[in-house]
Amino acid sequence: MKKKSRIAYLGLALFWGFGCAADEHVRALDRELKETALAAMPAKAYENMMPSPDARRVVFLTEEGKQACVSIDGRAGKKYDEIGGIVVSPDSRRVLYGARVGKKWVAVLDGRESEKYDALAAPAFGPQGLKAVFIPRVGGKQCLVVNGQAGPKFDKVEYPVFSPDGKHVAYTAQTGSKWVAVVDGKRGPAGDEISGLIFSPDSQQVAYRIKTGSQECIWREGKKEKAYGLVGDPFFSPDSRQLAYKAVVDVQEVLVVNGVEGQGVDEIEDATLTFSPDSQHLAFVSKNKKQKQVVRDGKAGKPFAAILKGTLLFSPDSAHVAYVAQTEKNIKDKKVVVVTDDQAGPLWDEVEKDKMVWSPAPSRLAFVGKRENAYVTVLDGKETGKYFFAGKCVFSADGKRCGYVTVSGGRPSVVVDGKARSKYGDAWPPVFSADGRHVAYAAKLNQKVFAVVDGKESPAYDDIAGAQIVFDGNDGFHYIGLKAAADKKNY
Repeated sequence: MKKKSRIAYLGLALFWGFGCAADEHVRALDRELKETALAAMPAKAYENMMPSPDARRVVFLTEEGKQACVSIDGRAGKKYDEIGGIVVSPDSRRVLYGARVGKKWVAVLDGRESEKYDALAAPAFGPQGLKAVFIPRVGGKQCLVVNGQAGPKFDKVEYPVFSPDGKHVAYTAQTGSKWVAVVDGKRGPAGDEISGLIFSPDSQQVAYRIKTGSQECIWREGKKEKAYGLVGDPFFSPDSRQLAYKAVVDVQEVLVVNGVEGQGVDEIEDATLTFSPDSQHLAFVSKNKKQKQVVRDGKAGKPFAAILKGTLLFSPDSAHVAYVAQTEKNIKDKKVVVVTDDQAGPLWDEVEKDKMVWSPAPSRLAFVGKRENAYVTVLDGKETGKYFFAGKCVFSADGKRCGYVTVSGGRPSVVVDGKARSKYGDAWPPVFSADGRHVAYAAKLNQKVFAVVDGKESPAYDDIAGAQIVFDGNDGFHYIGLKAAADKKNY
């Protein structure tokens, strides 16, 4: 029997002649896609195929006998005894991976090998692809290599943290029983523990928690803040002007913002500190005796028996706060409620915290709740449909349109602006064009995958890499499609 190879194509289209209404029945695209062949790929490489972030390149690993090589857009690289940790830069221009040559390892960046090491871990790119890093080991010591330059050696090096602009890199490292933070190659003070290493959103500051003996404090831009018996990890405001963390004073916990202590409470729950997008408000979950409350700008909200972690969300306009909570009766009845600005909504058996989201302005809250064994999408307080499954709402940039995947009757569908499109064998979350006028998603039917754009289907492929469809401004879109064909070379 002949094996099959798959050929990856780059498909592009313009919106000339579209104008499809939202409730129109699915039909073929008015305009043919332009296909550009990217690569011939062995079928066995399909499972580890990796599309680039911009969906214009394809990277995959192939194995021949006991050796392997990385192919980029069909161009095979050097063969090695083993390959791992393949990463593509955020700008889609560079590829980095680790490769074994005999008993040694090298990092391969854009086809160029590093020196040889005993072991190699954590190849990664920073934002914009400005920095390529990995952690090699030689003779029991580790270091961080940044753009080919090795940093100081330590017993252990942790995974690095990048600044949002991609220009700076920091990490924690251990020698003996002591830890240090290293920022752009410069070591900070040694401590027994270091955690919470973070860059400010403007990339100009770095902060972390450090413990020395029985004292803990926050280091911010090389300066030590007040020491306490216990502090939490630091957290910057979106405008980078405020740094907040919790600290223990006597037997209570206080919120410290730019060195100023707030009112004490029994407990500030970990990982609940949340700044509003405009940096003007700060909220967290406090615990006093048996009650939990959201404290916003120092004012405690409605008390509950439980507030679910990871659900506290400010709206994009910073005017509203939402979270999931339970009263004592709710806990006994196994129910939860969504609370918006201290107003509790209807009862639910479950609210999926990963599917709670605010739309861009105008701020609209969407979430998925479960009731009577059915999932319901709630938008602006209005319940829409009952499903076996409901995905997270995806909003257009202007917040006016919304789409999500559902499953009912065993068939997936995509709901856009409250109207369900045709049912498929499978479907993926939608994406909107920048101006919000167009919506696209990948769908599968009869073992074929295609793009659906404004309700119209593209030609079918055996797959669309990563189910990823990318809009090119407001005038077109592209994706990587895979076509299976009989392989003449019998891969």
